[in-house]
Amino acid sequence: METYLDTEAVTNSQVLSEYKAQQSNERGFRFIKDPLFFTSSVFVKKPERVEAIGMIMGLCLLVYNLAQRKLREQLEATNNRVKNQVKKLTNKPTMRWIFQMFQALIV
Repeated sequence: METYLDTEAVTNSQVLSEYKAQQSNERGFRFIKDPLFFTSSVFVKKPERVEAIGMIMGLCLLVYNLAQRKLREQLEATNNRVKNQVKKLTNKPTMRWIFQMFQALIV
């Protein structure tokens, strides 16, 4: 088994950058604390179901991040911007903000 505490195998700066990279993943799961997500209403008892929910949430976060990246790439490529929450133009909106903008649409 390879050890990651060996200073010859991994430098301190590599460990620090790997640790900081986790923050973007953890930030993606902050929606769990959002009252609109209703996580308190989900009850599962079997470990297999907890694992399944975790897998689904991970997959959803992947799709969300891919959509956000594609949106930002398209805005950058076409030199377009959208208004953010404080009415300033940005080319890096979050998908959550875009979804909230579409929430007012009635078909």
